[in-house]
Order: sequence, then structure tokens, then C-alpha cells
Amino acid sequence: MEDPHTGNVLASDARVDPEVQPGSYSMSGRSGETVKNEGRLSLVKAEADALFRKREYGPAIRLYDAVFDIALASTPLELKRTVLSNRAQAYFLQGDEHWALAECDLALSSAYTLPSSPKIVTAKCYYRRARILCLFRRYEEALRDYTQYEELWVESGLEVGMSERALQGQIKSGMDEKVGEQKWIKTQLMKAIDARHMMVIGQDRTHFPKPCLPAPSRDGDGGNNILHFETDDEQPDLRLSNPLTTPLRIPLMIRAPFLLNTDHRDRFKRVTSYSEAGYPGQGTKGQTVGTILEHMSSFCAITPHGQLVNSWTPSEASIFLMTHRGRLFVIPHNTKVKDI
Repeated sequence: MEDPHTGNVLASDARVDPEVQPGSYSMSGRSGETVKNEGRLSLVKAEADALFRKREYGPAIRLYDAVFDIALASTPLELKRTVLSNRAQAYFLQGDEHWALAECDLALSSAYTLPSSPKIVTAKCYYRRARILCLFRRYEEALRDYTQYEELWVESGLEVGMSERALQGQIKSGMDEKVGEQKWIKTQLMKAIDARHMMVIGQDRTHFPKPCLPAPSRDGDGGNNILHFETDDEQPDLRLSNPLTTPLRIPLMIRAPFLLNTDHRDRFKRVTSYSEAGYPGQGTKGQTVGTILEHMSSFCAITPHGQLVNSWTPSEASIFLMTHRGRLFVIPHNTKVKDI
């Protein structure tokens, strides 16, 4: 488990599930090609597990991926499920909690978890998902998964450890937050972001809803840098059937090293804010990328060779958006921010 205060990985989590071992399947009635394939598959899994134990999570994940490339329809389901569980753990320890959650969901789905499935692996999947849901402040769901974990763990004749009970304490503490308190508002913001399928990367969660690296805003208003509900008290509207749909004001950072600020001196880097509620007098036009850029930068750009270019139209500019995985999206000027 990762210590929520220090970020260090606890020793109890630097391991993989050992329930499925190479050579533990019955080979009766199988073709020689199938046996050969499963032998290769077990070797790849063992290599991935070894990388995991050395905390080389990226290479381990790639080899776990390879297991599914090699797997046949006849490959034992429990081996696949154990690989999913281990891959979820690798994603989590690498800081990709959203991918880890997707892996846990798949491992616990009816496609992989059957009534006859070994309880220990099922329990571990429930525990791992509970831990991720707790990070996302989805406490009610986390408690349900933790309860399932504990029941299966005890039924298997095992004792619940101190670090696992600590997770239960974190979940219950979160459920005791009082409406209107800052912790409660922060929880509702996290849930609102999650409901919109937006991701808060692990290292940013400590500062949430503030950004890790503040940048100057368009108008000097530091509030542009902070995600908040767009209400007078910056709290979700409890009158709505789903308060998490309360409009958000979302900070939007734009860096453009070949554009100049309005003073023609510094490279362009600004934070503005995107309003889900829209902009008075502008309607949805005010929510496009081009409109956001229009009054934030000068009409001067600089080429990669240092030459000044005086004629360009910010409102018709396209953007390259770099994702947290280093990929680039091309975003035309008429794209609405909510679609990004």
C-alpha cells in the first residue's frame, strides 16, 4: 500500500499474487501446441512478476500485456485473472490509478470472476479497488468493496492486517465529513471531476483543487487557478437531483513557447478559467478555444529561428495538447473546451 502521507510504497504491496503457478494446470486432453503455448505464457508471466518485485512497473506492465497477446481461448481463466490483478497493482504503484481501477473492474467482472473462483485473488481485487475508490473519495463504494474483501479474506482463514484496517479507517473518516466543510467540498469536487471522466494525476492529488505549479492568470485573479463550483458559496447545489452536475469553473493552462505575451517580451504562458455555465453575452462562443486565446496574447509570434511574425489571428489558432502520456492532440480553434 502507498502511504497516503509520505507517498512511499509499503513493503506489503511490492509483491504479486502467487496463487497461480507455472505448471499448476492439468495437461490432460490438451494438444502439444497448447501445452507449448501455456509454457511460454507462464514464463512471460514469471518474468513480469520478477520485474514487478524489482519495482520496474512499466516493463512489468508491458509483459503482462504480452501474456494476453499469447493467451489462447483454452488458457485457464484464473491465470488471466491473476495477471489482471497484478497488472492493476503495477498501474497503481506506478501512479496510474485510473488504469488500475479499470483493471480491477475487469478482473471482478462476471467474465473473469466466477462463483467458483479462488476467494483470495477475489479478495485482493476488492481490496485494491477499495483503495483506489478511497483515493477518488468515492467512500460509499470503497466501503462496499472493503467489506467484501474482509469477508472473503476471513472466510479463507486469513487475518486482516494493520495496513488493511487503516484503509477501513480512512474510508469511514471520509464518510463522516460534514456538509459545508472544506474537506467535504473537496470531496464533492473530486467526485464531480470523476463524473466528468476527467483525471487528477497522482502527484496533483495532494494539492487538489489547487494546481501544483501556479502560473499567472489573465487578469491577475488567483481564483482562476483553482477549480471550484460556480455558485456564490462555491459549493454544489444540493437542490439539483444530482448535485455533482453543478457547473464548474475549471482552470485552463496554455503554454505556447513561440507566442509572445501582450507586452511582446515573455513567452506565452497563462492560466484562464473555463466556465461550464457559459459566459454572459457570448453564449457557447465564449467556451471555444479560439475565444479564450483571443484576448490573452499579442498578435505577434516568434518562429523557431527567432524571427518575429506580426500577422496571425489568435481566435483562429489551433492548439497542440500534450496528454499526461506524452501524446499530442490537435485542437482546432472552434473546439469547445468541454469536448476536450
